[in-house]
Amino acid sequence: MSIAGLYLLLNADFLAAAQILIYVGAINVLILFAIMLVNKREEFAAIPGRWIRQGATALVCLGLFILLATMVLVTPWSLPATAPVAIESTIVEIGKHFFSDFLLPFELASVLLLMAMVGAIILARRDLIPEPEQPSDVPLMLPERPRELTSVGNNPSEF
Repeated sequence: MSIAGLYLLLNADFLAAAQILIYVGAINVLILFAIMLVNKREEFAAIPGRWIRQGATALVCLGLFILLATMVLVTPWSLPATAPVAIESTIVEIGKHFFSDFLLPFELASVLLLMAMVGAIILARRDLIPEPEQPSDVPLMLPERPRELTSVGNNPSEF
């Protein structure tokens, strides 16, 4: 979110939106695939010396928070009078290029991503597909309806 905020401050509105959508979506998909692919059940045991790790993590987080708060308070946020004028939105121009100059690569990438997603779901759920039960001594045959024998010379319009 902070990098997206920096992109917004630099008038790169499309990059800010893409940063949020791509990274948040990618992390969500990664977590979902990890949950779907790992069906391991494990009992969690207590970790010896866990309070030391938690204390070290709390100190690092507190230090980072103090550093960021100091930088926010010290930074001069006012713009000088000679600041350049903000340019127009780049999203419209990028959209025009996506649907005119780069339409074929854009569509190919979307189809490729769709196939990858369907393949990952099939691979993740393959153990849940029940196998048909067949007796081992019976050969595999297609079911057929019994046909009536016709003699040569019968009228074909009767059938």
